[in-house]
Amino acid sequence: MKKFSTVCLACFLLVLQLPAQNKRVEGNGKPVTYSLSPGAFDRIHIDRQVNKRIRVEAGASETAVQITIDENLRDYLQVKNENGDLFIYNQPLQGDYLWVRASGIAIITIKVPVLNRLYYGCNGDLQVAGVNNTRFTLINNANGRISFEGTVKELEVESNANGEMVLKGNAEKLVVKKEGNGHIQASELNTDEAWIHCSGNGSITVNAKTLRKDCEGYEKVRNIYRLSK
Repeated sequence: MKKFSTVCLACFLLVLQLPAQNKRVEGNGKPVTYSLSPGAFDRIHIDRQVNKRIRVEAGASETAVQITIDENLRDYLQVKNENGDLFIYNQPLQGDYLWVRASGIAIITIKVPVLNRLYYGCNGDLQVAGVNNTRFTLINNANGRISFEGTVKELEVESNANGEMVLKGNAEKLVVKKEGNGHIQASELNTDEAWIHCSGNGSITVNAKTLRKDCEGYEKVRNIYRLSK
């Protein structure tokens, strides 16, 4: 009986905590702009509801981060460099998990000389430009829209949810790993060969001289290379 009472008390306390865990914070529409010098990095990880307009500019002379955000949300947004990985995320205050919703003024600009990998786990818009690498990895793990433009010898793209990816530029080899119902539009990415591994109900369009695919489900894969010649 005592054990049963203890379990009931624990469940009751858990229920009491739920409103705090579901707390929602709205941006107040009052912009504040500030800059950070995070040090050297070549990988970016953006997660935890950073649903703002984000632009990443590779090929810059030095690393820099400029942020415009609602005044009351500044303390939630965290930017940390951990051994060359730049992490950007919303940090709950006082241990509460919450939903942070910025207003339309929020924008983050990231400048970096060389970018090798970018992970995006948010639902906002992300632009990536100026990448000129031997190899680059781009991961969309949520429902946001990613626009990429650059020149890469080997471009690896991964999509695991329902987001959209638009790829432009040049890549000798394009590797696509896709799950979920998202869409990948790479008709303006000139590619020598494309390797596609996919499952789900979305669509993939490439512009490749050679296409190899291994797909399950109702995924639509289209190669426009021969159509445009």
